[in-house]
Amino acid sequence: YFIFQLSIHPEIQERLRSEIKDIKARNKGEFTAEDIEGAKYLEMVYNELFRLFNFFLSRECTSDCLVPVPGSEPFKITKGTSVVIPVACIQKDPKYYPDPEKFDPERFTEQEVAKRPKFTYMPFGDGPKKCIGARMVTLHIKIALIKILDNFRLTPSPKTKYPFEIDPRFTLTLRPKGGSWVNFEPIN
Repeated sequence: YFIFQLSIHPEIQERLRSEIKDIKARNKGEFTAEDIEGAKYLEMVYNELFRLFNFFLSRECTSDCLVPVPGSEPFKITKGTSVVIPVACIQKDPKYYPDPEKFDPERFTEQEVAKRPKFTYMPFGDGPKKCIGARMVTLHIKIALIKILDNFRLTPSPKTKYPFEIDPRFTLTLRPKGGSWVNFEPIN
């Protein structure tokens, strides 16, 4: 999905490639973890990709608690109950993300992030139970994107249909029916 989104948004791909070239030029072709973590547009693109393609979080309630319900009695969740947090629904709520199906990294400028309430973006969870591998996964995905965009221009293939029709045989991975095809054109 990440690669395909970049292939159908060449203007975003080129802006990201430009940021990558700037980092390379400053560092004689090398990248440090700090360079990657400091790449603002890469961060915005990455966040928007994870906003669009995320599922749910599952947690177990560790103590009895009452959840306030406006205009009604609080809802009780008892210790040991499995709780599913519909991350995809939250991250595609038009109240927080207008035109939620649109791929728009500008949603993740510092100003736009500051406008949204906490917990409206949590691809790896949040708080003390946040995914322990989130930083490593993020760094690896960003490195892969940098390497790909530094060497290839991505274009959509006629084999891929968009918008995707999700293959119902794969419920947790959301695979597109017929696959996701992208052309990799080498950059000289």
